Amino acid sequence: MADRLRVVAGRHDWAPQDLLDATDRHGLFRESTYVWSVFRTRSAEPDIYSAMRRFSAPGSWPARLLIQSNAGRNGVARHQVDLVAVRSDDSSLALLVDLSPGSVRWSEGDLLDVTGSEVTPALRWHLPGEDGMLYASRIFRVTGHVVGRPVDGFVGVDEVYLASGRHNYVDDPITSGHLSDAWCTWATAYDDGSVEAGHVAFGRNGFGFGIRAADGVAHVTESVAGVVENDDRGVPRRIEFDVDGESWEFVADGRGLPIEPLPGPVRQAEGCFRRVGETRTPVVWCATPEVPARG
Repeated sequence: MADRLRVVAGRHDWAPQDLLDATDRHGLFRESTYVWSVFRTRSAEPDIYSAMRRFSAPGSWPARLLIQSNAGRNGVARHQVDLVAVRSDDSSLALLVDLSPGSVRWSEGDLLDVTGSEVTPALRWHLPGEDGMLYASRIFRVTGHVVGRPVDGFVGVDEVYLASGRHNYVDDPITSGHLSDAWCTWATAYDDGSVEAGHVAFGRNGFGFGIRAADGVAHVTESVAGVVENDDRGVPRRIEFDVDGESWEFVADGRGLPIEPLPGPVRQAEGCFRRVGETRTPVVWCATPEVPARG
């Protein structure tokens, strides 16, 4: 069992054309590609916008755009259309995801348009096995506008590889095996100009890993534990992480907590993830932990 739960993590050397390559990786196949983001407006009490565009392998679920915000109204705006590429000539959906080795531009017409540079290196983690999982991640610090409002934030481009016929958040090994008590994707830019980003997770039977991009280096650990504090809806408010003996924490932003959690096998929140006692001040940040839904 211990071997089954061992995660192999490290830097991910990539080229934009890799997204067009249908070759399997370690016997696993690309199930989906996510272009996701968290933005904050430039104001004393910033509003939060999160967006996600999901592309699936042919014959699987359609591409769809999900936008959430605390601004204006509560809830979720969903935009869905069948697409086979990351560019659309449909004038009603001016979709563009333009990736170069060190930068990204993501445009959804009047809805959002952001550009930025990559937080290096790209990262990947792999849960081996015939029914395993491979996750490759690139994260970019961006600026631009969302619904006409200037914003700063981060964009991620994540690829999920699973065994043939498996679906993420349905019967992937983490969801179906209930392996993770908490999994957090995060990025933080500080007032001294430094930027770091990564993934961290822990769960039962010794499952856990941490991987962080900082100063062009991938920092990896296998010793991760923690404690989750949820609200009465099962949404995480604070999570303590012990990463190789160093204390980190996720603290939810009250403006980013959903009134009604989205349906599905996990509950999410938005906030900041950083070391306990960190002396630098975050200037741009995002952290989206996932914890198992009750029931």
